[in-house]
Amino acid sequence: PFLAILIIYLLALFIEFFIGSGSAKAFLMMPILLPLADLVGVTRQLTVTAYCFGDGFSNLVYPTNPVLLIALGLTVVSYPKWIRWTAKLWFWVLLVTVAFLGLGIAIGYGPF
Repeated sequence: PFLAILIIYLLALFIEFFIGSGSAKAFLMMPILLPLADLVGVTRQLTVTAYCFGDGFSNLVYPTNPVLLIALGLTVVSYPKWIRWTAKLWFWVLLVTVAFLGLGIAIGYGPF
């Protein structure tokens, strides 16, 4: 189950690059991910949590996020400077989200 939840998380991170809208991405991914998660023994709540982690984290990173680019455009910070400045934060956010997903697997997070 831990490997499956990591794949869901990484898939959400990957798809976010091409589909910026969180609701459109959920509309496309959830009908596929939820039955597959049921098959491998991951609860639906943890699947949605992994999806939300992937969707939220990528908003800090990807240049396809219009809100990030508009916010950077209103400041004197360029995108490459933003990448250099926040790279350590990305590393820690990835570690914390993977730890929370592992904790969710360990305690059997869901169903409610």
